Amino acid sequence: MLQSDDPTQHEPCEACCDNIVKHEVVCEVCYKTPYQAAVFQPFASCYKCNLVRYCSDTCKKALDTVHSQGDCETLRLLHATERTQIDYHIARKKPASLNRFACPSPQPRRSYVPLSRYTGFDHFHRELSREISGWADMTVMYRLAADSFQTFHPMAVQAIGQMSTEAESIPFTVIAGLEASIQDIAKRRALEIHVVAASSRELSTRGMTEEILHHFTALRELTIHYMGPETAVPGAPSSPNLACDSCKARGATRRWALHAMEYHCFLAANPGRRPDFIVGLNTGCSEVATASWAPTLDAICALEVPALFTAYSEREARMEADLLRHRARGVDFVVEVQENKWKGVIPIVNKGIKLAQGMLALYSSNYWYIFRGRR
Repeated sequence: MLQSDDPTQHEPCEACCDNIVKHEVVCEVCYKTPYQAAVFQPFASCYKCNLVRYCSDTCKKALDTVHSQGDCETLRLLHATERTQIDYHIARKKPASLNRFACPSPQPRRSYVPLSRYTGFDHFHRELSREISGWADMTVMYRLAADSFQTFHPMAVQAIGQMSTEAESIPFTVIAGLEASIQDIAKRRALEIHVVAASSRELSTRGMTEEILHHFTALRELTIHYMGPETAVPGAPSSPNLACDSCKARGATRRWALHAMEYHCFLAANPGRRPDFIVGLNTGCSEVATASWAPTLDAICALEVPALFTAYSEREARMEADLLRHRARGVDFVVEVQENKWKGVIPIVNKGIKLAQGMLALYSSNYWYIFRGRR
């Protein structure tokens, strides 16, 4: 549901504001709630997306002036994705064998192909499907996943495609960053990546890092360290070799470790450890806890290794880049702030985004940049 805080539209009383927060039901055209009508009555919904509301026939006629076809399609798919996610998680609690939709490709690439050759997820999926199955149609796999649990949403197949692609966003963003900043990455035999400010999104998609092994065919040793207060207990042991059977057969290993501490504290406790690449996804370092970020950014710059950071919006990414220029005068930008081709695909929608930035939705890792510190 989209709302407005525009004071020119109406002057809600305190009780009205309380109802807005609790019920999240607002007319998309006039911004009224059901409690502002002379007689209370539920609002009708857009028959396509079933999310946007209108209060009267008059507002229904004007709905298309504030609710475009593109916005409606975005919300419609978002609704399908959320409903399918709920059905999937309900099914997982029952004793059943379910195909996971958030899993890496089944085998390593036959040969190394730079990610930059693909125009985006659709192009990559067509080529991957052709290589694995002989036909360029990923919807076959999405339909198999949809058939493995009970869901009644008519767009369940498209929703699973969204969920699967969203899980791919992190490893593909990392792969693109590696290719953009490490000249001999295609020949590297070992790689250590440090993920700073890791939270649930990074941790829940740890298995997808198998894609890094699958993509770089020469790579034999992949180690990833996750740092952040939300990560785990301090000193958590490293994982065993989690590489897939095909990668193990060619002598490859994939391990990760969790560290419940800020990155500069981790480096101080492990002075001899030096990563090949650093990743910070949607950190918000220019807006949230900026003081606590200062020693971490200084430590990253002192390492003089490439660091990939992402943000939800271009404005946020540019604020972070300006912060880095101000803190570290010797910082080099390997990739300037730009839109990320491998950003998340599930929209993040709320009234604040619509009001503040004029956009219906933002996406995870929407913009990215890569910098390297200099002494």
